[in-house]
Amino acid sequence: MSPDEKYELESDELKLLRNKGFEFTVRYKENGKQTRKKFTATNPTLAVLDEMSAEWLEFDDYEKRLADGEDSIKVAQRSLVETKRAAKIVALAVIGEDLFSERRILFIRWTHRNRRRLNRLSGFFYRHIKPSTLYALSNAVLITSDLGNFLNSIRLMQVETTTTPTASLIE
Repeated sequence: MSPDEKYELESDELKLLRNKGFEFTVRYKENGKQTRKKFTATNPTLAVLDEMSAEWLEFDDYEKRLADGEDSIKVAQRSLVETKRAAKIVALAVIGEDLFSERRILFIRWTHRNRRRLNRLSGFFYRHIKPSTLYALSNAVLITSDLGNFLNSIRLMQVETTTTPTASLIE
């Protein structure tokens, strides 16, 4: 298989993943019985992507802290907070646009975020998903959200690009 064919195959697979999302199952015990719950994470809208970005920006860099000689126990304790953030990102991907609801009183409209539902689902994921699975799910959410193409399109819409003529060239 040539490199071009591999690239086409991989891009087709990524398009399918972005359009349809991905499903995953969480096993947990409820009243002493083993049960399963199926979830679907889809390509997020801009509003959900904004919420995810707020969480991604807060992630800490563990490798840098360990290389700087910080105590590994403190870094491990800090990693618990990051695990909660990863669970919240996966919960945002699952809830999607249902996180927001529009409220209206007479002529006033505003958007309400359903924080209770988000906190309940992220707590569920935090308690019932193993860290390795949570890491894989958060990476899948990152791939599904297609941040690279989004950032490239924003960069190309900026006023100053390499193809924009400058005043000094016109003289």
